[in-house]
Amino acid sequence: MRDLSYNGLRSASLVLLVILFLLLANAVKEEPVPVMSNRYEYSIAALTESVNAINSIEYKQHIKTMDKSKQTESIEVHFYYKKPDYLRTETKSSGCTSIDIYTPDGMYEYFPASLTAYYREKWKDSEPISFQLQDKLHDIELSGKYELYKADNLAGESAEIIRSVDEENGCIYEHRIWLVKKEGLSLPAREEYLSDGDVNITYEYEYVSINKNIDDKLFKLRQSDKLKIINAEGIPKAVKNEEEAEKYVKFNLIMPDDIPEGFAVNEITVVPPVKFPSATVTYIKDMDTVYYCQKNVHRYELVLSDEDKVVKSGGKTFAIKKLFNNSISIRWVKNGIEYEFSSPESQIDALIKFVQSVSGVELMIK
Repeated sequence: MRDLSYNGLRSASLVLLVILFLLLANAVKEEPVPVMSNRYEYSIAALTESVNAINSIEYKQHIKTMDKSKQTESIEVHFYYKKPDYLRTETKSSGCTSIDIYTPDGMYEYFPASLTAYYREKWKDSEPISFQLQDKLHDIELSGKYELYKADNLAGESAEIIRSVDEENGCIYEHRIWLVKKEGLSLPAREEYLSDGDVNITYEYEYVSINKNIDDKLFKLRQSDKLKIINAEGIPKAVKNEEEAEKYVKFNLIMPDDIPEGFAVNEITVVPPVKFPSATVTYIKDMDTVYYCQKNVHRYELVLSDEDKVVKSGGKTFAIKKLFNNSISIRWVKNGIEYEFSSPESQIDALIKFVQSVSGVELMIK
């Protein structure tokens, strides 16, 4: 190849041989990929048009996570959506099921294993409910980093992949989305989150029905002998930062100085009513989540329940409770504000580190 280039490739036959050689060499290096035409059948614009064209949809999301030790965890989320104000999500993980139902007036959080549901009133100025595909589209458009990557074949279907690539702290993070045609609409069929080329999270989509009738009973929940509905605080509203949250709650938020490795702020929300204003900060690491709630309870003593285990340290009283979904919460009160952290039991060390950072007290949990 080197001698041919040095000789100037004067012969037409040699040019053809070189081109053939290059094509064959490239075929060895990379997996065969369908050639994309100049007119992209699937694109971000087509995705936008398709998501906006959805009036009702039922689909499932099969999520698989893999940690550094190659341990995997599977989650299934079943979505039902009717434009503009009805949404039902059923999440199954580690043998537990939780159901969220959104209506024009509020939402229900339903935990079948406990036969208990919580009703949360909707903010009066709230916009119509968005569902998962709308939220994903919003993130794609907001990022501005997604581009068409290549054509592909996914389970016998023609597909195109869009992706974004970021570099942070010497690592390359990549997000790929496979787009396919479903009933004339361009929709995600698969997603992959990669770190330095290794797949950490995959999403597989299973579409049940699109723009078909969905039974209204799925969006209703009634109290009965088998189901207790408790009136809880309002639906959380996302805010930009802690300064904006403080304008709602009317007290200064205390944020942890020492955040456990790998965790980062994902979202900050505030909830009505004004009587007991609160703000919740969500920290995530891979698929693990830590919730940190600060609430003005207008009292200086901790209210305990039968399920609480009391631990006293550094002049403070802590209430520790194991939750039904393999999670644990830690609460304490200072100057009329109740602080609470909760996380999966598998993240107990991170949970304690969060608590110690905010409370200033070393905490031992046996």
